[in-house]
Amino acid sequence: MAKPDIIFADVNTIWHRRLAEALAAETQVIGIAPFTSPTAKASEEKTGEGQLRVEQPFVPPGWASRTAFIGQRLLCRRILRLARDLENPVVLLTSPAYAPLAAMLDGKLPIVTYTADDYASYSGWGNARQREAAMQRRACLSAYVSDALRQRAIAEDNIPAARTVTSANATEKRFAEREDSELDMLKGRKAPVLGVLGGLSDRLDLALIERVIALEEVGTFLVAGPVVDDLTAAHPALRSEKVVITGRLPHEQMHLYAQAMDAALIPYAATQLNHFCSPMRLYDHLATGVPIFALPTCDQVTNYPADHISVGSADALLMTIAEEICHPRVLQTGNGIYWSDRAVELLAAIGKNCTMSLESAAK
Repeated sequence: MAKPDIIFADVNTIWHRRLAEALAAETQVIGIAPFTSPTAKASEEKTGEGQLRVEQPFVPPGWASRTAFIGQRLLCRRILRLARDLENPVVLLTSPAYAPLAAMLDGKLPIVTYTADDYASYSGWGNARQREAAMQRRACLSAYVSDALRQRAIAEDNIPAARTVTSANATEKRFAEREDSELDMLKGRKAPVLGVLGGLSDRLDLALIERVIALEEVGTFLVAGPVVDDLTAAHPALRSEKVVITGRLPHEQMHLYAQAMDAALIPYAATQLNHFCSPMRLYDHLATGVPIFALPTCDQVTNYPADHISVGSADALLMTIAEEICHPRVLQTGNGIYWSDRAVELLAAIGKNCTMSLESAAK
């Protein structure tokens, strides 16, 4: 049977866009990027050997809110029109906000759900779990970025395990491509450089970060990203001379800062949101090959099979950092950390689980 053709709703976040681009290198993919201006347009983006076509349909403001019926009805019509030109159309839905759309498409197109976060942990998403469960019961396949999310859906929502798959976040190959040039803001800075990629917020264990900054063995502490307001005032160590804070960075430059680190810190605090997450930065750091130090908050970090990942309590981690911060890089090759790997795996699962639905939709 031919590969499924995917209508990917939506690609408005960088991480969804990366997965859609990787899938487009393997099969035909149309990304949906809802647009709240009447100047809707369609565009195309080159991606590897494939091409991601992005449709930007106009929807009224509030299309992803509780009053979403009108906007999602418009999306449904656009998706069904697009599907007519595809040989084996499947719609992939990325958010519980699309529960009304899933109901409209049920029986018309095979549905795949992609759960990329624990939306119930965010304010304003009080009924996210119920919406997710309703969507996943309509789906021929439900993909989750962490096994914790997948196992919860199986245990609490009675989603059949055979219709589920874990599809973790990933990284881009540019993170593995070393560049010789030194970043200006690190020139003259003391080595080794220990860093946090992506910025600082209350999702992180800030008390641990302060203690790490104080370690003699840490030459420079790099924060590659912004610091949430008031954290520098509340945590004096962040004002230390050995700390470098870049501020907000374009995603296209993030790999340069990841490569500039001699070691990486993933200090997720012990919260429900972090327990269920799939930390993108884990895979970025795996690509650079630097030693990684992490708290045992997220099972995707804790259980990852790599010798240069050290996981432990705050006290244990401080000792390990002091001893191992200067360990050499471990190059990662062909070990399933890239978006291209995720695309191949997910496409195979869609083909396996959605064959019956594709045949039914064709009739």
